[in-house]
Amino acid sequence: MKRIVFAALLVLCVSFLLPSRPTNAQQAEEKKLAPLEWEKLPDGVQVLRVWQLEGEKLYPQVSVLRVSDAEYLKFFQDPRVS
Repeated sequence: MKRIVFAALLVLCVSFLLPSRPTNAQQAEEKKLAPLEWEKLPDGVQVLRVWQLEGEKLYPQVSVLRVSDAEYLKFFQDPRVS
């Protein structure tokens, strides 16, 4: 009886070690993403629209701004002017 249980456990362990289908996480990693480019706005500001990676209808829609030190200081002093 012990031999049968031992053999069954061994077969079960080996079956778990065999390669299986890719998981959802592995499939997501393999998905090719379109390269994003910085868009130039007036006054030397650049924007990267990260939300365009997945599509326009997904929320939250996140963008990253790249500004020079001078533009940031101008905005910091009076945000309503910009």
